[in-house]
Amino acid sequence: MGNYTDDRKLNIMILNKNYIEALDLQEIDKMLNVFRRHGIKKYKNNIVFQIDGYNDDPREIYEIPEIKAFYKKVFDKYPYMLYFLSDINANDAWVLACLCNKHQTCSTVGKRNVNLKMHFDNNLFSQILNQTITYMIQIHESSKSILKLRVRLASMLL
Repeated sequence: MGNYTDDRKLNIMILNKNYIEALDLQEIDKMLNVFRRHGIKKYKNNIVFQIDGYNDDPREIYEIPEIKAFYKKVFDKYPYMLYFLSDINANDAWVLACLCNKHQTCSTVGKRNVNLKMHFDNNLFSQILNQTITYMIQIHESSKSILKLRVRLASMLL
């Protein structure tokens, strides 16, 4: 089961292995319903997904088929999910990496930061970008906010 905390600044949703493998979106559905009731724009760049139950797996999350399938289902149902994903600790990049087929990681010796670059299927990239921008227009986000999203997404690409 997924759990989330709402401190009005950041919503952290813990996605455990059983929840992921069951492709269960109930907790995400509930969270987005709460967002709608309280004013959707307050929750822009607000969700952090934390994966639990794969700690002993040596692969990165974007290499685990079950996690990739889960995030694919999330984006199939909520193609504008990028609007809500926080960039804290590159949360948005790690989630999007699960939707990509190629990745490049770089790190500097002695530093903990990892620079993750992705290669999207062109149709997938267009779909995510267009659906998110369409959603932002529907909820009356500013042009500046839309441009920031485009720049943020472009910075993640190979």
